[in-house]
Amino acid sequence: MFIGHHGVAFAAKAAAPRAQLGVLFLATMWLDLVWPVLLLLNIEVVRFVPGITRVNPFDFVFYPYSHSLVFALIWGAVFGGVYALFMRAWWPAADRGPRGREPLAPRRCRPPA
Repeated sequence: MFIGHHGVAFAAKAAAPRAQLGVLFLATMWLDLVWPVLLLLNIEVVRFVPGITRVNPFDFVFYPYSHSLVFALIWGAVFGGVYALFMRAWWPAADRGPRGREPLAPRRCRPPA
């Protein structure tokens, strides 16, 4: 079920080689780690209905705060903020280009004499 999450983490690792793979795994699983907390706080609702699917008995009734597009962006910003707070860096490869080779900003030249 989570292979898609890990695939995105591996793709992100290829795009930003200096990023830690564990952090990328955590980032891609973040919404699924927030979801049980919201269930325990009765903010989101899931019912257990045996036989509803072949895989699991979950009937997802109400879960807009963990898996909607708007809140996915918000939770992503929260994860980035927590990462920046503890790791003192916004993104491990922010100074690199897509493949980690070329800088994003143009190099500064010395002023003409």
